[in-house]
Amino acid sequence: MAVEAPRGPTYFGTGDQVRLGDRIRVRMLLILKTEGVVCYIPGVSPRHRDMEYSGFRHIGIQLPHGEIRQLLWPAGESSLGKGVTLLERGRPYEPLSPEVQLDETNQEWDKAGSEEEDS
Repeated sequence: MAVEAPRGPTYFGTGDQVRLGDRIRVRMLLILKTEGVVCYIPGVSPRHRDMEYSGFRHIGIQLPHGEIRQLLWPAGESSLGKGVTLLERGRPYEPLSPEVQLDETNQEWDKAGSEEEDS
């Protein structure tokens, strides 16, 4: 019996599959850190036009106050950037509905976590 390849990205350096409901920390530009919950995964969640378009794929992150942020998952990459850290596995989570319209307040994080952290 063939083993099905995992859908969706993994966390950098661990190979752990990103799952809906995961609580994560996103580090930007070495010092800015934000925590949220994964609410959309391309290939796992029902397709959302604001999260997958023109060859771009985004992971949806819901912040504590409810805002949805888009985290770029570059084509050809199997894992998210170094700055995305799994804090804890969450409960099963309702994915972002394709009917929800994202507006300009839902900012996109391009290449989040791609900066190296000083040791």
